[in-house]
Amino acid sequence: MQTGQTLSELLAELRCSRGLSQEQLAEQSGISVRAIGEIERGATRRPHRETLRALAGALGLTPEQHAAFTRSARTAPPPDTRRQRTARPMLPAPVSSIVGRSDDLAAVLRLVRDPAVRLVTITGTGGVGKTRLALEAGWQAASRYEAVHGLDLSALREPDDVPQALAESLRTPDPATTIGDGRWLLVLDSFDHVAAAATHVAALLAGCPRLTVLATSRSPLRLRGEHLWPLAPLSTPDSDDPEVLAGNAAVELLVQRTVAVRPGFALTGDNAAAVAALCRRLDGLPLALELAAARLRTQAPSQVLAQVRDLHGDTVDLPDRHLSLRRTVEWSTRGLTDPDRRLFGLLGAFAGGADPVDVEAVPGRLRRRRWPRTAWSPSRTGSACWTPSGRSWKPSSPARMIETSTPDTSSAWSATAIRGWARSRTTSAPPSSTPSTPRPPCCTWRPCAR
Repeated sequence: MQTGQTLSELLAELRCSRGLSQEQLAEQSGISVRAIGEIERGATRRPHRETLRALAGALGLTPEQHAAFTRSARTAPPPDTRRQRTARPMLPAPVSSIVGRSDDLAAVLRLVRDPAVRLVTITGTGGVGKTRLALEAGWQAASRYEAVHGLDLSALREPDDVPQALAESLRTPDPATTIGDGRWLLVLDSFDHVAAAATHVAALLAGCPRLTVLATSRSPLRLRGEHLWPLAPLSTPDSDDPEVLAGNAAVELLVQRTVAVRPGFALTGDNAAAVAALCRRLDGLPLALELAAARLRTQAPSQVLAQVRDLHGDTVDLPDRHLSLRRTVEWSTRGLTDPDRRLFGLLGAFAGGADPVDVEAVPGRLRRRRWPRTAWSPSRTGSACWTPSGRSWKPSSPARMIETSTPDTSSAWSATAIRGWARSRTTSAPPSSTPSTPRPPCCTWRPCAR
């Protein structure tokens, strides 16, 4: 707890330090999720004394913490009831609720509301919900800024097109002059496809001292002062019990989206096991869950589970890359060079993930030389499709759910190289020997799905 913190900042910090979501705190305190959210957003500055007492009890505050918690509410300035004209955020308005992201949202809001933080990047695999989280954060943080402006970079191919696109979006020939010393929030979506434009962002931040940039990207912008927020898929259920499933984020999203297109759908004892299996099979990836919900409009969960490789949507106002998992992967890897595509095809032959040491050793079995170190880079091999897992890299949800069509996936080159590598791994160590450091489960070759 820091001196001078507002009630909203203090509550969010205390809740997160105890590993509680807003929903869990609401259940333990008897205060509604909406009331807790309004306090953390700053919409409610002076809650009732009973509310503060219930929250303090649920958080298990010490007497000193309780006193500071109550003091932050008493000393908060009263809300200004006068009508003020505030600029509407120039962002697409969300058309659906955000599910299972209360902790991520609170963390991103803390960052973008901090004047000392100038650049925040939400990173993660394709379809994990980066754009949705950034939009929600932009709308909720709008009251702290003079202007909030968003720019979708997914349609751009060249980094040099970014300054012109920003100028056209702001309707000004010189964005830096327009922003000036104003307190602005600039939301840049899908930055990974124009990663080299990071230098333009750096120049803009240097010329506009009160500007904050919130970017979404599969990989960091690698600028000084950048704060990263890696976004993981939603948690998946480890039980088939309907009562337990009701509190799981992935299940909640799937059920909510299904009810929207199939009124009357509910989680029951008959479909609970199939719903849980579907969420696990989809790895809690929000895009995949929403595509599955579209299928559940006319099919049972067990039927959708059996057809999971062919998930696609029919919503007419979605970007083309979000209409199916295959299109997500294809869009994410469209900028790869031929060597990168070859490496991507090789990675697809590893079950459970790939250790960089093993990946570099496989081509060496065929070519008698190691794969160039520069080729082993998540940013070069499509980090939308590969995510870090301990000491190895494993394919992310979209890549695992579809049959990746790359030239080297079924080539004799990949098969010969991997078989040679596997034989060398089998004969290089005595059967009874145990490595000093356990290796990740990435050393099993399997034929890729055809």
